[in-house]
Amino acid sequence: MTGKLVGQIMETGFLTGVRSRVVLALASVSDAHGQSWYSYGGIAHFARCSRKSAIDAIKWLELKELTDVQRGRYLPTRSGKTTSSSNLYTLNLVFFEALHELASTIRKVTPGDAKAKWQAVKSAAEWAEAQVAMFEWRVVVEIVVHHPQVIKQTCLGVDPDISAGAKNAEGEA
Repeated sequence: MTGKLVGQIMETGFLTGVRSRVVLALASVSDAHGQSWYSYGGIAHFARCSRKSAIDAIKWLELKELTDVQRGRYLPTRSGKTTSSSNLYTLNLVFFEALHELASTIRKVTPGDAKAKWQAVKSAAEWAEAQVAMFEWRVVVEIVVHHPQVIKQTCLGVDPDISAGAKNAEGEA
């Protein structure tokens, strides 16, 4: 699952900079459930950023509900001292799988060469990031799963009101 998850996230073009690298770092060390136990320093190493940047990115991902963090705690050792355990990170696989489906759909329906397809995927990734910034990752999942025609129309140059489709979807739920 780890290699598959990393590949899926990379194909989406979602996020940029440190946040993207931290998501990929978490994905690269996660199990089949999207869980990993690395320290902030380990994540920073994989993401090629400072420990503080990794912490800030993880806090943002947690705030946007793209990852769940169960904070480590102090555990007793056999010698009577205490040691701290690492945090448990769980990636929001529902969101990342929907995002991968979005990228795959766009590649299929967008006419033109690879460059045109990648540009369409990039636009969709920017749209998804804007939705997530407004605490609406569920809107992305709803549209991808229940309203793929909106994505197809967008890729073919028809300009549907995506937010209206999402609001209708929320009203139906």
